[in-house]
Amino acid sequence: MDTKSLKEFFRPTKIKILLFICFTIVFYIETVNLFQLLNPGGELAYLSLAGILSTIILIPFFILCSSITVATTTLYIIMVIIASAISGYLFSCLIISLHKYFGKFKHNKILKTLPVIAIILLFFPMPINLLNSFNPVEPSEVITQSFTPVCETLCDEAGLFEYCAYYFGKGDSEIIDLNKNGRENDIIEIGNQHWSACESRVYCFLHHPCKRLGSTQKEVIERCSKLLCNRYLDKYSGNATLASKAVLDKIKISSNPTECNFFDVPERDNWHKRFFPENVCEIEKEIEEEEKEELPEEENKTLLSLSNCVLNTSDWSITCDTNCQQVMSEITMIVVKDKKGNITKAAKGFINTGDIKFLEGKIKFKTDTLLSTLESDTSLWEVGLVCSNPDEVKQVTGVKQI
Repeated sequence: MDTKSLKEFFRPTKIKILLFICFTIVFYIETVNLFQLLNPGGELAYLSLAGILSTIILIPFFILCSSITVATTTLYIIMVIIASAISGYLFSCLIISLHKYFGKFKHNKILKTLPVIAIILLFFPMPINLLNSFNPVEPSEVITQSFTPVCETLCDEAGLFEYCAYYFGKGDSEIIDLNKNGRENDIIEIGNQHWSACESRVYCFLHHPCKRLGSTQKEVIERCSKLLCNRYLDKYSGNATLASKAVLDKIKISSNPTECNFFDVPERDNWHKRFFPENVCEIEKEIEEEEKEELPEEENKTLLSLSNCVLNTSDWSITCDTNCQQVMSEITMIVVKDKKGNITKAAKGFINTGDIKFLEGKIKFKTDTLLSTLESDTSLWEVGLVCSNPDEVKQVTGVKQI
């Protein structure tokens, strides 16, 4: 095609401009429909040649947009409009050229109708309305690979407090779309019991129940609630209001409540309202006090205490505050472990090793292996006491040094 022919092909005319406007609108609609088809979770879309061709023309625009760091939804819409306009004008020129060419064949009605047939084929959905065959991804499939191992580790090895407070998305700055349906921070169903959860806050206790906390998921969530409350009740000296606030700061429905909330979730499925109400720790404290009052007198016993352990390097002995009392013929044992797992111990009773002395409200001991053999950072030493009166085991971390 020479220059003159090209100029004639692209030269605007009234009929070309009219077709251009119509084609641009249709191309835009068809392109959006095609994106709907390709988008996981889309419901119903129409697939036509026009949508495919317009999308192909969009490719260089998307490549250009990927190099722009502040690309927005508005920018993408503008690109679709531009691509639709380019497609619309190209096809308006093509249709007019075909009409002129085939118009020469005055006695062949089939050839004269080819431009009309081309328009029909261009925009006709092929072969029928297509349902989206791309099913949304199951959230459990997405989080199983990276999230489940973390929950298992926290349940098996680390403290249960960390397990109860850990959630998928922790530390991530990106908005999460677990089911890949194009909607960010959506409500999904998670776990065997299909609890509702926002994609930005899927807690371990919803997805991977810890058997150390209970045999059912309900028991696990209830015990997490109690465990978190106990931690903060200790921290705030029994102040249930402060403890409740601290727990609810840890356990939230969503990282961004304006994007995801449980307003439309049935109350029976709202785990947050059931197990973490606004006064969660006040309720837990009342239950604990009631249970304590109901205990038989012999079961309502004194608990073992152990604190303020101090190392005296002059004789390599440790003194701790405790209410542990010596019982003849019964064993009392103390174990000291450093951060590398090295252990020394002392015992008194039917087994004797090291040296243990009971003082007023205190216990002083030397271990069988000299304490100087342990790692020098005594703040990380763990001291464990096995006592017969009270009959209990207690452990503390951190030994002061004088």
